[in-house]
Amino acid sequence: MAVDAVSGLLLCRAGPHRLAFLAGQVASVGGEGAAGFAPARLAYGLPQAPGKVLHGQDAAAVGVDSLEVNQEQWPLLPTPALISRHAGGSLVGFVATGDGLWPVLRLHEFWAFLEGARAHA
Repeated sequence: MAVDAVSGLLLCRAGPHRLAFLAGQVASVGGEGAAGFAPARLAYGLPQAPGKVLHGQDAAAVGVDSLEVNQEQWPLLPTPALISRHAGGSLVGFVATGDGLWPVLRLHEFWAFLEGARAHA
């Protein structure tokens, strides 16, 4: 995915950690009662907590603690080769907002990564 800028981001938190998803990859947002989701907290070794679930166009569903919809356009900083395969290859790049650096992830690939991590836990 070669993109210079992104807009329409869901800025999410998993504990103190930041993560962002492209809004176009999220079909709906639901409550924690949704079945079959993978909690983003798993990627950070954190215990599960209440939050929201981001549902993709397919079976992908990722739970986050909180989210904020952001429509601004942000320059997309490239992913360093050193970490390009981390998190199941879901990392698209980074955006730098006024409150910090946010990794931008592909929802389906991040969900698959979490599902694999859960299977090995």
